[in-house]
Amino acid sequence: MGTRFLGYYISQTWCDTTSLFPSEYGLSNLSVLPLARSQRCDKYLKELKVQPKAVFEDLDAEGAKTTVSAYLKPLAGIYLIINLVNGKMYVGSAITGRMPMRFHKHLYGLQGSKLVAAAVQKYGLSNFAFVVLDTVPSVVTSEDNKVLLEMENHYLQLLLPEYNIVPQAGNTYGVTHTEATKLQMRVNYSSERREAIGSLNRGKKLSPATVERIRGAALARPPVSSDTRANVSANSAVANLYLISRVDNAVLPDGSYNIIVRTTPAVAEYCSCSYKTVQRALSGTGIIKKIWRVTLIGKANL
Repeated sequence: MGTRFLGYYISQTWCDTTSLFPSEYGLSNLSVLPLARSQRCDKYLKELKVQPKAVFEDLDAEGAKTTVSAYLKPLAGIYLIINLVNGKMYVGSAITGRMPMRFHKHLYGLQGSKLVAAAVQKYGLSNFAFVVLDTVPSVVTSEDNKVLLEMENHYLQLLLPEYNIVPQAGNTYGVTHTEATKLQMRVNYSSERREAIGSLNRGKKLSPATVERIRGAALARPPVSSDTRANVSANSAVANLYLISRVDNAVLPDGSYNIIVRTTPAVAEYCSCSYKTVQRALSGTGIIKKIWRVTLIGKANL
């Protein structure tokens, strides 16, 4: 299992032989990504004639979800889910900071592609690989994802993945509901049904005893810990994304020139300062302690 998480990110510049788009879209802050894979996974990748940026297998192993998510967190790009039993695939894309969510949603939450979910339930998580096909080295937000959609469409046309219902990135063109589904949708969302649901508790009041029990339970509830608050904030769909670099343009401990973090508390922790210091910097020059430069780059809302 350990060898599956080893390997190196070979092409660290955007102008390489595997790139689809020019370097004008920014600098990459990626350093090391695992490329080792099993023989059966390697067979499918060779058949596809692709050179992935990262390959993750043994997804059912203890700690695999956390480990893979940590690798994926700073990435924006195109991913591929491969069924290692029959070679069927799913191609998707994710903006900066959202690839871990896509990874979890498809393979663990089973709430992404219905076809992928059914296949995971049938074949088991151990028979799937999550592959990062290509990356965008600049920060990509939901408002600026044109390049990402172009890349996704390229891979959809190149690989023709069987698990993708929609033939084009960014819309639901091509999805046709059956007449039975359409009828059921009309029944479920009819005005009569909405009125019936709305009238269930209309005009009803809770008894004084019930109100007191609710109030007592609320007052007895322990306060939310700072760690929980930070975790909720960090995973919020509307969390801010910040780009941190050094004022002197020196290399960061991880070997990159900048790093992307979510939320102001995360910036404060990375820069070893207070929350208020970060707020003052963001409302001014963005400089913290004459060492760090912090820039708000958008929302992580995709």
